[in-house]
Amino acid sequence: MSTKGIRPRAIRAVLLASAAAMLPAWAAPALAQAPAAEEETGNEIIVTAQRRNERLEDVPMTVQVVSQETLSNAGVNSVRDLANVTTGFQVNNAGSYPQPAIRGITTINAGTYENNVAVFVDDLYQFTPQILNMDLPNVDSIQILKGPQGTLYGRNATGGAILINTIDPTDHLKGQAEVTYARFNDFRFKAYAAGPISDTVGISLAGTFRKTDGYYKRYSRANDGTFDGRGLGLNQQSFRGKLKFSPTDSFRATLAYNYTRVSDPRGVFFTPTENATISVTRPRNLGEFAGEVFKLDFRQHEGSLKLELDTGIGTLRSITGYTLGKLETTFDFDGSYTASTYSDSEIRDRTWQTSLDYNINAIDRLNLILGANYYNITTGYTPGRANVAYSGLLPGFVPLPLGSPLSAYTKFQEIDFRRTKEAWAVFADATFQLTDQLSINLGGRYSKETQDVAAEKRFFCSAPATAAGCTVSATGVFNSSPYTFATSAMSSTYSKFTPRASIRYEIAPRTNIYASYS
Repeated sequence: MSTKGIRPRAIRAVLLASAAAMLPAWAAPALAQAPAAEEETGNEIIVTAQRRNERLEDVPMTVQVVSQETLSNAGVNSVRDLANVTTGFQVNNAGSYPQPAIRGITTINAGTYENNVAVFVDDLYQFTPQILNMDLPNVDSIQILKGPQGTLYGRNATGGAILINTIDPTDHLKGQAEVTYARFNDFRFKAYAAGPISDTVGISLAGTFRKTDGYYKRYSRANDGTFDGRGLGLNQQSFRGKLKFSPTDSFRATLAYNYTRVSDPRGVFFTPTENATISVTRPRNLGEFAGEVFKLDFRQHEGSLKLELDTGIGTLRSITGYTLGKLETTFDFDGSYTASTYSDSEIRDRTWQTSLDYNINAIDRLNLILGANYYNITTGYTPGRANVAYSGLLPGFVPLPLGSPLSAYTKFQEIDFRRTKEAWAVFADATFQLTDQLSINLGGRYSKETQDVAAEKRFFCSAPATAAGCTVSATGVFNSSPYTFATSAMSSTYSKFTPRASIRYEIAPRTNIYASYS
């Protein structure tokens, strides 16, 4: 076991296995393998930026390819760390929501809004940006496509696209495990294993675990100006499994399941450090916090089926996936141990997506791809947890006693919200090799999307409220029968044709110039 890369205050164990010779029953598997998403053949790097395998130097766009070896050598644990090895790419934060940016193109919206840098994991579009927070235990390689990618990759690829490909089942046994321990009880474990079950069936499994106490100082409830430990730590787990069937040399089917959990309360704690009254229950400086009402817990289940058929004139491929995500959020705004109000919600996302493409390569000097996509994304709150606000004030504006449980707070407002997005698209893209040096590319996509949104705002007041909200009175203000303060509903439809064109000329072997429009 190599000790290269071991750092102070960290213990790292890496176990590599290539055990074909040790397992006679698996010594000569015949598991058919699909073409690698990105592979290095000799000195050539093969990419799938144009939805087909081709040399990187033949692609008329800017593509940054990060291999598994580069990820390991550079200490890249998550997509966030890619900024250390990729120019023009960074990941910022809005609360705990990651906001990727390529060449400065990003969004200021957070929460349930989709970013305009599209993320794909094993060809599945990722609706939630939280996936960017996870460690990468079994990534084969990552491609970052810079610039608009709307023709080939569709929705929300204005700034570019991130293509993450994980390790597929292989025809030989291999694996890796890594354990790290660092300051603040930061413990990490990640591992993967892949290999054949039989001549035609392979499997790969991967998982991660991370837990830390956090580095924020917890303000003491009992002694003003002192601290009693640290908090706001992370808790992350993930699991990814693939089962691949190759009954013939021309047909492949891959069944996959992914689970992701990210608990990161750093995005929902508030510490006023200026223009605020200093008290024994309120911190004074950055990096300090008080209170106990912090929860931001995201969980996602994803299942998918990929089918591939080599037809003789090209490869026909379909990918279908279903994703169920849940985000729990609980927090208070005043940054003290005596929260006057706190908010609680649980929002669920359900995404169904399917794509079909036909990559035709049997026509002389022409590469043609035809395809279609369908998405259905439904977002809404769990009944009873629809962005509910609770009050910690008793009749007469008397605050609850210090340390009161959340069950003592009273519901006074909730905002319900539902949204459905249904989108479909068809696209075609062709590259003509006019000469050995000169090629042109033409493509286009037609997309259509319908969104339906509805919301209600309800107050739990003893009397009708004004626009200012509920008023606390000496007789008590809240009851169990809310009245609706406001409602809203809207439906809208969008359509767009997105063209693409480029011309490329090879001025010398492995050296070319190109111009593109997209």
